[in-house]
Amino acid sequence: MKRQESELNSFCKKTGLLPDGSRSQVYGFGRSTSQKSTGVAKKHYRTWSKEHNINNIETLAEYYNVKYNDVERYELLKHYVKSIDSGMMSPLYGFDKYEEYRDRIENELVGLTAASGIQIKSQSYHFLERVFGTWHDPKHNDEIRNGVSLEDIKDAILNGKIKITHGGDSILHSIEICGVTINPHTGNLIQVNPK
Repeated sequence: MKRQESELNSFCKKTGLLPDGSRSQVYGFGRSTSQKSTGVAKKHYRTWSKEHNINNIETLAEYYNVKYNDVERYELLKHYVKSIDSGMMSPLYGFDKYEEYRDRIENELVGLTAASGIQIKSQSYHFLERVFGTWHDPKHNDEIRNGVSLEDIKDAILNGKIKITHGGDSILHSIEICGVTINPHTGNLIQVNPK
């Protein structure tokens, strides 16, 4: 009900219409029941967001707004939570830093032309995850990897030695500090690894 109410309010706000309470009221669902279910949902959100350090979406109402009205940010949030739940990232970074670095990559790296001649057009969620480092990688014997600074990544992209990998489906740009893998067909930043 809260989701539908949020969608209706968003629609009304966008169109300038006023919501009609008589059309959205649910008979037999009293105020007491509503307050209890809302209280449980808010408590669950507080616990869940604290466990994942989602520190910049503070209330359940803000979360619903992101979920139903901001598709791009909600996708980013889902990938952040997946990285935390899988153990790949530590929740100590926080969703605010995760968003900040996604934006920094868009502003500082996307648009560059790599030493290989590839124009950087996008970033993968895996790349963003690797910028922070790997806290616990279950696919690689719980390997821990340090993160890599954007300055070092930029240096590798612009000045790194070039190596074709995976049958030409990725190009590795490496310097002493790190290696950055780029998809030559799409210009997507695939991953970064410290050395």
